[in-house]
Amino acid sequence: MNSDRASMPQLTDRHHPFHYATALTLLMKLGVDIHNVSIRAVGEHRNYLGEILSQQPAAGQPLDTDTPVVLDVGMVSAVDFLPYQFFYGWHSGQARGDGWENDARHLMAPFDGSVARYNAVATHEKLEYSLALVNLDYLLRFLKLFEFVLPEAPDSVREPLLWSAIMPGFHMWAGSPQFVAGVLRYLFGYTFDFEENVAARYDIPEGIRCRLGEDSSRLGEDLIIGRSFSECDSSYQLTISGVPADEASELLPGKPQRRKLEWILSICMPTNLDCIVRIKVAGGDLELGSSKAGSLLGYSAFVTKDRHPTQLRA
Repeated sequence: MNSDRASMPQLTDRHHPFHYATALTLLMKLGVDIHNVSIRAVGEHRNYLGEILSQQPAAGQPLDTDTPVVLDVGMVSAVDFLPYQFFYGWHSGQARGDGWENDARHLMAPFDGSVARYNAVATHEKLEYSLALVNLDYLLRFLKLFEFVLPEAPDSVREPLLWSAIMPGFHMWAGSPQFVAGVLRYLFGYTFDFEENVAARYDIPEGIRCRLGEDSSRLGEDLIIGRSFSECDSSYQLTISGVPADEASELLPGKPQRRKLEWILSICMPTNLDCIVRIKVAGGDLELGSSKAGSLLGYSAFVTKDRHPTQLRA
């Protein structure tokens, strides 16, 4: 049996009773279609507190989206309002016993169940609206209000829940190195540090380069001497520390984790600046071989005798 498969919760614990709205909300969270839940209102002689009095399947049984669920609920029924003759009959002198009331509640179960499901859905929507109940679909719809769409379908609510919490104040924290570093630390689990105004070198386009000795060119007006130049106003550096050696390759260009990082930076940091990413790999050097001098071949990036964190520039 798949360990990730949902199981039927215990809804009939007398020490911790479940209201039917809470029980149906929980079943919805477990992926059960509540239209497959049959509900029978057992009436005043038990209680009117809305508690679950019996359940099928039993607690611990596997649940699927189409698993039929039967609940007996202590709630008012249409049977309690209609004249009893509607169910008992008009003819006297016939011994019917007590089964007629049970049959009547079975007869009105679809109507009573619709009322219970309506109340449960209303409660569920109210909890979702206040974000008191975490629902992945609702979080994704909420994020669309900010024109924010995750590039890949999330497999849990962890990341959408973070974005739902911080997007309303996006204009207050976007572009802040400290805040963005905290967001990245939450999503990736590593330590992130930003350094602003770092030196970067840029190539001069071939079409405007000036070569000494040319007959036609006006140096300084429409042509520039040299092949490249460096300046400190168009780039920043992001240092990622504490990366395990076996995870460092996932942060190299083209890898899924690197694409996700670049996507977040394109949203949270100025897009007119270039980003230099440096990765500091945690742990000691990888000893692949040694010589009499004791040299160590480091993690795919350099050869060194010193034991210090490996630095990759990507």
